[in-house]
Amino acid sequence: MIFPTEQILNRVTNGDESAFDQLCRHFSTPAYQFCINLLKDHDDAESAIKQTFDRIWQERQLLYTHSDFNSYLFNVLKTVVFENLILYSQQTVMGQYMARMENLYRG
Repeated sequence: MIFPTEQILNRVTNGDESAFDQLCRHFSTPAYQFCINLLKDHDDAESAIKQTFDRIWQERQLLYTHSDFNSYLFNVLKTVVFENLILYSQQTVMGQYMARMENLYRG
């Protein structure tokens, strides 16, 4: 039997938290492996996974129960990882800019 079944996805769509917990437990290891390969940091990987599952739970009514949940999960996960990488790079650039400005005004 392929996991998740249509029945489990229907339960998730209808707000069944125990069914959602089953999904999270089943996919947490492959999701972590995906994230750690991209982010190279345990805390960042865990944060991305939490954000992904939170997003899926919030948008659960949009789940199409006949589709491939695995593909859906990794598309959402990829989006979250790239959003985090963009945010991190923007923060890094802003920090570097502020440091340069501070040095200019001191000097």
